[in-house]
Amino acid sequence: MAINIPTKSEKRASELRDGVRLLAWESYKIENSLKGQKAFDGYECFNDEWKEHEIHGFNLVAVEKFIKALGYTSEEVLALRSEVYERKAKMNGQKSTISTSTSTISTFDEAPY
Repeated sequence: MAINIPTKSEKRASELRDGVRLLAWESYKIENSLKGQKAFDGYECFNDEWKEHEIHGFNLVAVEKFIKALGYTSEEVLALRSEVYERKAKMNGQKSTISTSTSTISTFDEAPY
C-alpha cells in the first residue's frame, strides 16, 4: 500500500462526493421504500451503483458544478454531511469527530444512515 496525501482540493472534492452520496442514499431509500432492515440490506445494491457513478472521476471544480446543477451549494452539502455524521455519532453514543468548519471525515463505517 502506498501512502497517499491528498491535496486540499482533493480532500474537499472527496468530502463533497460523500455529501452527494448521502443525498443519493436518502433519495434511493425513499424511491425504493427501504426502511429498517430493508435499508441495511439495500445499501449494498446502492453502494454498487454509487461506485459506478460518474462523480468519482470529477475534480473539485466539476463536483462543485455538479452540486450546483442539483440546486445545492457546496456549503449546504457539507452541512448535510456534518448533520448526518453528528446524528450517527449520537445514535452510536459516540462523540463526533466531524469538524463543522472543514467536515473532517471521521472513523465511522460507511453504512446506511
